[in-house]
Amino acid sequence: MINTFKQYWANKFNQWLTVRVPVASEFELSNRNIFIFPTRFGLVYILVLLILFLLGTNYQNNVIILLSYLMGSFFITVKLTAFFNLKGLVIRAERYAQGFQGQDIPVKITLDANSAKYGLTLGFKDQSTTQVKYAGKTSNSNPQDRQTEVTIYFHANKRGIISPGRVKILSEHAFGLFRVWSWLDFGHELVVYPHPKAIASKHLLEMPSVAEDGELAVSHREGDEFKELASFKPGESMSRVAWKQLARGQGKLTKHYHQLTGQRRHLSLDMLPPVSIEQKLSYLCYLVLQYSQASYSFGLSLTQKHINADHGEQHKQQCLRALAEFNG
Repeated sequence: MINTFKQYWANKFNQWLTVRVPVASEFELSNRNIFIFPTRFGLVYILVLLILFLLGTNYQNNVIILLSYLMGSFFITVKLTAFFNLKGLVIRAERYAQGFQGQDIPVKITLDANSAKYGLTLGFKDQSTTQVKYAGKTSNSNPQDRQTEVTIYFHANKRGIISPGRVKILSEHAFGLFRVWSWLDFGHELVVYPHPKAIASKHLLEMPSVAEDGELAVSHREGDEFKELASFKPGESMSRVAWKQLARGQGKLTKHYHQLTGQRRHLSLDMLPPVSIEQKLSYLCYLVLQYSQASYSFGLSLTQKHINADHGEQHKQQCLRALAEFNG
């Protein structure tokens, strides 16, 4: 009964919030999208203030009445300080992010302000938060240093195209009497790929083997023709390094091959062992990453999706997204 009641009011609040603070790529915090309410400490402060005021008026003690007035003035001053600590802060966010199932997916947030904003906390609902000591331009900073880059994280428990919901920005500056916050919807879309799971080479005909050190041991079989030597680039497999040329002092070079059309690889669910769909997708994700690292040209076939053989970063991202979107 209580949970149903909470869910009802949560839905009502979300509907109201959608109208008052709609989806946007950039927000400037103002009285329209800032919410403020006393913290527990602030509520205790109010209670003490009321008790002192009642005691002062009941016993006609001017000192106690004056103290209650001073505490009330301080309370209002802190309330305004807490509100203006967030007011004017401009927040931007990247809408799209990618990651693997079971990992924390980073989402970039940019804070921009003409004045310093203190004690900020950002994060998605029911997720880990990121603390920012201060953001914006301080009196001693360069006028150009207004922007602060922040990364928040969303833990992806399942694959697919996920909407993580609104981002909460919160502050209890100053003195912890008030909690000031805002719920902002950037329309985030997180592409969560299956968790890559290694598969034994005996279960696949054209599976490249993996060496003991974790590097991909590529076997250039007949059909993989030598193309050229090129300068080594960070991230390339060490198995492609031309060690003889390196020993001769000719620099660190890598061997590049091109495949004959008939030797292109093709990945599909049917070529995998009889396991669950999620396990098969994890195997395919692993193969896509390995083939891409080895610069193989490969295609991918799912139940209702067919991707022609190709290679490169764009092709890899296309295949990974297809695995994330697969619904069987």
